[in-house]
Amino acid sequence: MANEKTIMNIPLDELPHFLKRAQKDWELIAGETLDVEYVKGTLYGYGSELACLRLEHKYRNPKARAFYSKNLNTWTFALD
Repeated sequence: MANEKTIMNIPLDELPHFLKRAQKDWELIAGETLDVEYVKGTLYGYGSELACLRLEHKYRNPKARAFYSKNLNTWTFALD
């Protein structure tokens, strides 16, 4: 297992299940559907301003932040 590739201590073959679980959990907190993805060590959730602010408030962590992405033209929640 020492040679197994991992992301965030999660084996690569389990990453899709992890992302689905994160999406489900975040949607319960946000109160609406979100798009969730993992990019270079950060989990991102895309949704409304209110949804992203709810997530930021729930985590209350400097590594959790909500912001508007001009490039994507949507509100984003990021968790490092």
